[in-house]
Amino acid sequence: MQVHCRRSDKFEFKTRRVDRSADPRSTLGHNLKSPNLRLAFIEVLYKQRNDANEQLKQEEEKEDVEVTWDDQQRICTFSKLNTRLRGYEERLKVLKEEKEALDDLAMELELADEEQPILYVSHFIGETFVHLPLPRALKRVENDNTALNEDISKLGDQAEECEKEMKKLKVTLYSKFGSAINLDE
Repeated sequence: MQVHCRRSDKFEFKTRRVDRSADPRSTLGHNLKSPNLRLAFIEVLYKQRNDANEQLKQEEEKEDVEVTWDDQQRICTFSKLNTRLRGYEERLKVLKEEKEALDDLAMELELADEEQPILYVSHFIGETFVHLPLPRALKRVENDNTALNEDISKLGDQAEECEKEMKKLKVTLYSKFGSAINLDE
């Protein structure tokens, strides 16, 4: 039944006949001849609807977890650690590129003539070029390579420590909030 309103504020009722043969879902329960079968069918439908509603309520209850001050602190700590870890990873990438450049330089210096002075970039003086004899340049490259290896290992250890702390916080937060919180990138 449809209701139409016109400007004259009179309501006009129109009935529309529904062709139930076209849509098999609309005939559900209409072909049941006995009233007992219809009642049983209706009870099954209500039970299915109630079960679905119960599942929705349970999911809502799981999602409605109160966030305490400690939880907020854990989430903030996780965020800080995540930011710090990304910084460590970027710095490690830069240091590894510098290490590759130093390794390439060491290979080139091994092939160089000992009598020619070598132009070497000194990072300690502010990235200036300095003329050095070959043995001194090789020693400088070796020292810089050792310093880079130490820096890489320190940053790697710090990154591992951040990851360990983040894993602990993930376990704690996921155990309390479940799927209501997303701690992945």
